[in-house]
Amino acid sequence: MIEFLLSPCVNREERELQPDDIRRDLSSTEKATRDCLILLPGLSRTMVLRKCVIALEKDARCSKDYDRQTLALNLYRECLDSLQTIMNVNDGRAKAHQQETNRIERRQQALVIISS
Repeated sequence: MIEFLLSPCVNREERELQPDDIRRDLSSTEKATRDCLILLPGLSRTMVLRKCVIALEKDARCSKDYDRQTLALNLYRECLDSLQTIMNVNDGRAKAHQQETNRIERRQQALVIISS
């Protein structure tokens, strides 16, 4: 469900066929996504959101849909931050986690620049 909610925006033909598609309203999409995320364990949330971020970046239909990309990145960053609190500093995954967090921060900063 989360992957559907954050999936690439629909094109004009699909909009006409699906006027009630929740993905057309980002605030509703965000609320529904957050409601679904609560049902998943922390690591699963992160994995699903990472998959969504990658899918959005690859899909040409969303190359200019900065709001949707920002939403996905923000949700992913929140999940990464929540994992940080339970991660052991000596854990080998902590370095990889920090690198991923830094990459997401750079993407967020780039989106702010591009969308302004």
